[in-house]
Amino acid sequence: MSQSLVICLLATSVAICFPAQLQSEKLMELGKYNCEDEMSKLDYLAVQLQGNPDTYGYIVVYGGRRGMQRGEIEVRAARMRRYLIETRGISSDRIEVAAGGFREKLTVEFWRVPRGVKPPTVTPGVDPKNVKFKKGKFDGREEPGCFPDKLPVVNKIPL
Repeated sequence: MSQSLVICLLATSVAICFPAQLQSEKLMELGKYNCEDEMSKLDYLAVQLQGNPDTYGYIVVYGGRRGMQRGEIEVRAARMRRYLIETRGISSDRIEVAAGGFREKLTVEFWRVPRGVKPPTVTPGVDPKNVKFKKGKFDGREEPGCFPDKLPVVNKIPL
């Protein structure tokens, strides 16, 4: 028993002397979802940020190749940011959202990023020329309970 204690103390002292390099951590990924799924994931992200004040949240929304409307990525990203700020009380300077382009299916990534660390790189996998949009422009009204009355600005990542 005393040997394991020495090893633990030694491992702890090494960790203190040589801290791990800080990097972004993907907390979770969400595919096709509804408003309740979205809010539960956002609540989890909020708890992670509240417990780690030296980090910020980074959310990347990727549109799917089919079945999306124009503007849907930006609306989804903006309402997630707004929920975290207005409902969960996270400071606006601790939340970044980005429209990450397109993948085969709608995907949302939730990241915790230490201050001073570059956010993760977006990784779209589908060329926008190959995306088949549904008619109309997405405004979120198709998803009751998710639609904000005003939308904040979303970073558009150049592809």
